[in-house]
Amino acid sequence: PANYFHLLRRQTHRDFRKPLIVMSPKNLLRHRQCTSQLADFGTGTRFKRMIPDDGSGLVSDPSKVRKIVLCAGKVYYELLQERERRAKEAGGDTGGS
Repeated sequence: PANYFHLLRRQTHRDFRKPLIVMSPKNLLRHRQCTSQLADFGTGTRFKRMIPDDGSGLVSDPSKVRKIVLCAGKVYYELLQERERRAKEAGGDTGGS
C-alpha cells in the first residue's frame, strides 16, 4: 500500500503530466499480507521501483540458486503462500490420514 501511495503522490507532484496506468487487481487492497508499516508513508520515503524479497531462510547456500523469478502483485503473494505451504510440509507435519 505504501508503494501505491507514493506512486499516486509522485504522479500529482510532477511538473509534467503523463498517463498513469496501474494494472493491479483490487483484491490486493484487502489482502492480509499486503501491508505497509506507517513509517513507509513518512517523510523521506518514496516510490520503490523494486522491493526485494529477503527470502529469509530459503537458501542456505546462495551458490546453488539456479533461477531468479521477477514478479509483482498477486503472483508474488501466490508464490509466498506456496512457499509457506511447502515449509509446513517439510517441517515434519507428515501425519498420515
